[in-house]
Amino acid sequence: MSTISSQCSRRGFIAAASALAIGSMGLMIELAARPSVAEAEDLSLMADNTSVLPQSSSVLLTNADVSNLSRYQLYIARNEIYARHGYIFAQQDLRDYFAQKIWYQPSIPADQFDDDTLLSYIEETNIGKILEYENGSAQKDSCVFPQSSSVLLDEDDLAGCSAVDLFFGRNEIYARHGYIFNTEYIADYFNQKTWYNPTTPADQFNESVLSYIEQTNIGFILAHENGDDPTSPNAYMFPESSIAYLGDAELSQATQFELYIGRNEIYARHGYIFNQDDLGYYFGQKTWYNPTTPSDQFTEAVFNDYEQANIANILAYENA
Repeated sequence: MSTISSQCSRRGFIAAASALAIGSMGLMIELAARPSVAEAEDLSLMADNTSVLPQSSSVLLTNADVSNLSRYQLYIARNEIYARHGYIFAQQDLRDYFAQKIWYQPSIPADQFDDDTLLSYIEETNIGKILEYENGSAQKDSCVFPQSSSVLLDEDDLAGCSAVDLFFGRNEIYARHGYIFNTEYIADYFNQKTWYNPTTPADQFNESVLSYIEQTNIGFILAHENGDDPTSPNAYMFPESSIAYLGDAELSQATQFELYIGRNEIYARHGYIFNQDDLGYYFGQKTWYNPTTPSDQFTEAVFNDYEQANIANILAYENA
């Protein structure tokens, strides 16, 4: 395992993240390393109508408010901000915990929760502060993946990384190029880094400044944020098909549809505009897809060696 991956386990980020740098805050809400039973006991006797930090939706929290909380209390305190807005949690431990609260009214599914309109500036800022303590203040000036702009990441590098590790690890690639984040808690996170020099507003940022290594690492990290679930609006069928050769292990169990999509997503990564309605619709749902080149203007010279080999290999499995 490389030295990069070991940093994730050392940080122990327990919180939970789009090809766009600002990402979706909703993915940060609940994904976390589950606290142990012993850690959970410090909240097990709480009254049904209480909150860990009852003021966190109305007052900016101070260091004193959060510095003495346990990992589990921080985890619950961050998620109770969402719970106040009726967020329906996917994780069973959070569902069970908040179901005991008489004030909790689950009403909004995770995929319909709009952070920008439902969360106030105070709430977003407090979420960021709580995350700082969950993440460990000793790591404030470090990077999640310090080599992600110069070396292609692999599975070992991402092993042990939480959703927060992945989320900030992806966005730090943009931060190195001076990207100015619109989302308050992301901006607050990077503003504490001495190396961060915000120079380019989001609407003026050109992703052409990102190197091939950086773009590939962003896609690779993003696929892991989404659990490699092909139904996710951000996920890939074969996330490594542009950086590694696919073999029998990856392709032999794939369905015809998965092979068909997996082959064409290599084209989609390069902005290929599909003439087929099914492919146009499928990739149109992917937030990373940026259709720029009509099929009659597309040249396969843009493919690297991995991509050329993988297209041919996938096609052989399709025709088998």
